[in-house]
Amino acid sequence: TALENVHPFTRELWGRNWAFAHNGDLPHFSNVTSNPSSRFQAVGTTDSEAVFTHILNRLNDHFDTTSGAPSSCELFDFLKMLASEIIEEGRQFAVENNPENPDDYQPIFNFLMTCGEGLQFAFCYPGKRPNSECWNSLHYITRRAPFKKARLVDNPEIEVDFAAVTDPNDVVSVIATQPLTAEDDWIEMKKEELLMFEYGQPFGTPNCEEAEEASDSITNIKSLEKLTPNVEFDSPDMLALETLTQSNPQNNNFGKGDDTIKE
Repeated sequence: TALENVHPFTRELWGRNWAFAHNGDLPHFSNVTSNPSSRFQAVGTTDSEAVFTHILNRLNDHFDTTSGAPSSCELFDFLKMLASEIIEEGRQFAVENNPENPDDYQPIFNFLMTCGEGLQFAFCYPGKRPNSECWNSLHYITRRAPFKKARLVDNPEIEVDFAAVTDPNDVVSVIATQPLTAEDDWIEMKKEELLMFEYGQPFGTPNCEEAEEASDSITNIKSLEKLTPNVEFDSPDMLALETLTQSNPQNNNFGKGDDTIKE
């Protein structure tokens, strides 16, 4: 164990702090030597940090931010494409390096990635490692008022009263490998599914063209309502992603077309 290998990994891009946590196995990113000319370099030895810096380098190379940072929808589309590309490369690596039994060495790629304050992405490509019975996936739950009580799965004697730690307008999403509480509202993410969370509210299929017509700001509630019109939107102001919590949406002014990026 080394400090440089401990999750979450963090870097700065476009004036925003990005954080990344990965639950899985990407053999084709193990022992990878970064291009010395790339802006982001891995410090530790994990495949997790290697793929994180790869994602950031691709984002940095792809988007021209001279006139402002990309919108959340543009980020969503690009991350969806990039995650699928990483999975396909992992499949090919398994076939080339384990031709007799490639199914046992398929990539497992579940990650959480935050972009500044209030915007988070979660991607799920589940699986289990060879000789292991542990299924690595992602589950999430979104809580709104009226907040209820729930008991922990691994210790039913402990009950959490969520109403005592939230405000009536809060929307709180929690993402974990397995459900943490004994509630029926946990949802397992689908294979190769990417979700975007804006201050607690999950979005799965953003319509970027409509969103760009509505507003170029990722914090504009009307544009988010257009992304998933059948989801109620209650001005959420808090998001919990396992140990990563973001709040105060007023500080998140980060959209394409802005001349400045405000913290």
